[in-house]
Parts: sequence; C-alpha cells; structure tokens
Amino acid sequence: MHDYSIEDLKKALNFLKIKKNDNIYCHSNIGYFGIMKETRDKDKICKKIYNCIKNVIGKKGTLIVPTYSYSFSKKRNGIIYRKKEDFDLKKTKSTMGVFSEWIRKNPNSLRSIDPFFSSAVIGHKKKFFTENLSNNSFDENSLFSKLLKLNVKFLNFNFNGYTFIHFIERKLNVKYRFNKKFYGEIVLNKKKKINWYIFVRYLYDKKFVDNHMPLINHMKDYNLIRTYNVGRGEISTTNAEKIYKTIRSKIKKNGLYLTGYNKGVK
Repeated sequence: MHDYSIEDLKKALNFLKIKKNDNIYCHSNIGYFGIMKETRDKDKICKKIYNCIKNVIGKKGTLIVPTYSYSFSKKRNGIIYRKKEDFDLKKTKSTMGVFSEWIRKNPNSLRSIDPFFSSAVIGHKKKFFTENLSNNSFDENSLFSKLLKLNVKFLNFNFNGYTFIHFIERKLNVKYRFNKKFYGEIVLNKKKKINWYIFVRYLYDKKFVDNHMPLINHMKDYNLIRTYNVGRGEISTTNAEKIYKTIRSKIKKNGLYLTGYNKGVK
C-alpha cells in the first residue's frame, strides 16, 4: 500500500504552475505525504523529489531550502533549550527536516553563511543567493532580501509558514521586534569570531508571539496561496511579492496583525 507517487508530485507542480527557470524556496516536511509508491528509503525519496523539481525548473532554475541551525542561540522563547555551538558551514546539520538535510549534503549545493537561518542552494543562481551577504539574517543585504528582489516562488511541502515574514516585519519596522546582537564562531577553513544580528520579538508581552494563520487563511481565501493535495499531505505555492504586499496592507491597518493580538483566530 502507498499514499502517493512521483507522478502525483509531477501533477501537483504542474497544477501549481511551477515552471522552467523558476527560483524556488522550499520549506518541507515530506513525511506527512505518507508512503511513496516507488520507494521507502529516505535518501531515495529525497533524490526522487529533488529530481522531480529539477526536471521542471531546468538548468536555469534554482532550488533553495532552509538549513537553519540556530547555532548561536541557547534560548527559544526565553527558555534555555540547547547548548550554544559553533556554526560550521560544511558540518553543522540542518534542523529543518530530511529533505533539507539531503540538499545540504548534496555536493552541488552551496550554503549561505548564517549561524541562525542558513539556506542550501542548488541551481543557476546559487552564488547569487549565497554570496555577498551581511551579518544580519533579515536586513536589506540578506538572502531573504534577495527572495523579494527576484520574486521567488515559495513551494511548501506540508508546511504552513514562511520565515521570509520576519524579513518583511523588519522592512516595515514593526514595533514588537528589534535587532538583537549574538556572538559566536563560524568555521570555514578556520574558526572566526563574529557578531550576528537577528530580528527578534520582545519577550515582555506573551501576546507578541507569532500568529501567522490569519495571514495564511486570508491568502488562501483570496487565491494568493494555491494548494494541491498529495498523499496524506498538501503542497502550497505563492510568491514573495504576494506575501509582502499582503502583509504591508494588513500592517498598515493593524500593526499587530501577525501577533497574538490578532483576535478571532485561535
């Protein structure tokens, strides 16, 4: 028994209008699709999914996946949950799932230098997305800024969210977040001490917690996010400009739209 096949994935990409030469940013949780018809081996599943995407976007297309590690942080939401560590560009594992880690380890990929929100990139513009970046994960010289400049398509596998939103929050200067400095060591050919900045939320008010579902639901209702069921899961797609313009419009009316202060959605 199986839940989906590569043919189902091909149909989804066609329905969602993924095309030749597209630049794709892919959040993923491929386990939620269920059992693949062709194989149950994780590496083979990842390879088949990658080849499926690659065959659609072609040689001039680009695939980007998050390989976040949060290496310089000891806390999450104010609670100590891990040990701070060095960020080793080649060895630090992704925390973003099986497919993300498979892409990171692919010899054809390049990884951006970011001890919090690194990404692995394969394809025509992999150097564009990974080189000449600042030491701020969400500023105008970050990888996320380049997603907006090229109007990258987001292709999410069983994932309702976009880290790209934090770049938009910084760009719009929301009042519930601020730039925070972290420090640590990155490992390239040798260790190097570095300060790093990310746009974090204030912890003094618990209602500043992220609440992106009103945005997701609104964009789905207005067909700004398209979806297609595959196996037990769902694939969705939108693009950077649609997310940015929608948030900009909503934030103008309600500065706390993306937080727990947005009532009406649990």
